[in-house]
Amino acid sequence: SSPHMAASQKELLVPHPFAASGAIAPASPQPRSALPSTRRSSLEHLPPPTSTEGPNFHRLQTTDVSVLLTSKSNRELILCLSMADTTLRTRAIATIRTIMVRLQSSGYSEKETVYMLLGELVESHQKWTAQEGKALPFLVTTFALAALNVINEPSHPMYPMISSLITLKPIWNPHKLVRFFVEGILLSKPSEDSDTAPWRSIAWLLEWLFDGLRTYEDGEVLRRVGGWEALAAFGAHPALGATKARITEGDTDSGTLLSANTGRMQASVRSWIVKILGRAVLAGQAEELVGKVGVHGWLDGWRAMGWIDGQLWRDLKDGIAAKA
Repeated sequence: SSPHMAASQKELLVPHPFAASGAIAPASPQPRSALPSTRRSSLEHLPPPTSTEGPNFHRLQTTDVSVLLTSKSNRELILCLSMADTTLRTRAIATIRTIMVRLQSSGYSEKETVYMLLGELVESHQKWTAQEGKALPFLVTTFALAALNVINEPSHPMYPMISSLITLKPIWNPHKLVRFFVEGILLSKPSEDSDTAPWRSIAWLLEWLFDGLRTYEDGEVLRRVGGWEALAAFGAHPALGATKARITEGDTDSGTLLSANTGRMQASVRSWIVKILGRAVLAGQAEELVGKVGVHGWLDGWRAMGWIDGQLWRDLKDGIAAKA
């Protein structure tokens, strides 16, 4: 059954990152002081997406709703609510409300659920900006996009959980939102290798976190709800076997690995956890990862278990040292 929103009120109770495997972070060689000039650091493949100047607002008001909801322009529109420019955000809110009106009179099959989702996004933005005086974190706007993709695919294993949440009509507080899904997905401990449903849900979560972690504030949201501890602990899940975290150029676009219908999704989980970690480093979270998360022990433990590529381990250690 779908988790209830009340679950978001619980504290995350996750083991130490190495508890599930019994691994103990050993004394390990220090990373190299500098990267060779002939090789790019793995972290160079993970920069947060740069902000855009917004979509073509006129086109958004005239494009067919069913086409619009799956378009790049709709993605740009929703991401506007995380932009610093207040004029851009105000215009985006007005455009979303216009789309909601058009949606009601359309023949779109999921129009009621999408209408509620957009309404909750607008209300969450209004409340957050009134209280905090700034734009929504990207983790919230990218959640709206990730949820919209699920709504457009009713057979997706995340559909019951997403639709149940939207039906409750909550205000999307960033911390409660992330905690709700981390608890409901990562702590459910899938065990059936042959059953792809829980792994598709995990894929959805990891891809959303990677897409949404774009600023220091996004990293703080994840840290404050115990997200790093949950990710590190899940990386020790027995079903992941001896899979090794790797990052190669061209494989970091959201949806290109974990949502594939071929191969074992488990094989990519550790890679995506490390990609989220690398993205956080680039977003300014290095000092917090060292002082409050214990990232060096995490990485050294994974290296001792053979769960991370050696070069990637060195790149992360160098990157953290450079930015902490």
